[in-house]
Amino acid sequence: MTRTPRASWIEAGLLLPPVLIALFLATPAQGALSVSAFSMTPSTTRAGGHPDLEVSESFNPPTADIKEIVLHLPGGLTANGRAAPFCSRSYVVADLCPLETKVGQVRLVGVALGLEAEVARNIYNLKPRGPERLRLGVPLFGSVTRGGAVLVLPVTERPEDHGLDVAVAGPPREVAGYSVGIKQITFRLKGTVRARIGGRLRRRALLTNPASCGPASTKLDVVAYEGPPPRLTKVSTFTLTGC
Repeated sequence: MTRTPRASWIEAGLLLPPVLIALFLATPAQGALSVSAFSMTPSTTRAGGHPDLEVSESFNPPTADIKEIVLHLPGGLTANGRAAPFCSRSYVVADLCPLETKVGQVRLVGVALGLEAEVARNIYNLKPRGPERLRLGVPLFGSVTRGGAVLVLPVTERPEDHGLDVAVAGPPREVAGYSVGIKQITFRLKGTVRARIGGRLRRRALLTNPASCGPASTKLDVVAYEGPPPRLTKVSTFTLTGC
């Protein structure tokens, strides 16, 4: 069994605003771990098409007892890591990635001190390492002079069915004494991007649906620090058409 790489962090001179610290780097919250809703919705169900993906998971009650979140996308759904230009390490840390390297967005809703807040951050294309199909970077905060912090999401291919595994999260539990419950995470990834080829802007496929029609399932694994339960699994299925 191939182990899915976890999300990792690039840090430099961290000076994060309290809201970002509290929402992205959570400490334990009360309540059992419960995924109240999970969905993976493609913009097209056509076999061989190039779908925008929207993945949403909700937690009720809001929780910070999240050690790891991994998405197992449908078998046969492939990615082209070179569809979009790469954002460099120095640019992603400073949150200065060019617009053409943007490939999606992540949105997080958290509850702290009785207040609900929402944070949205862009997802940029980074150069894959080793066997990775994609390497995604999410700048949490950054500047040229003060540095910043970046969540790095490796996307790998499963050898058994050629589907993609995405390590979505795995932040530290304790920062500055803040206690935050995560209520919802929404992850959007583009199916096609615009890239300059031969001096002209052209659309290139970042994601491609499986070629065969039939059910296509995405599995969500959520691992708790403490639980109960120690692990939760949810499945979302759509049907590929057009064969």
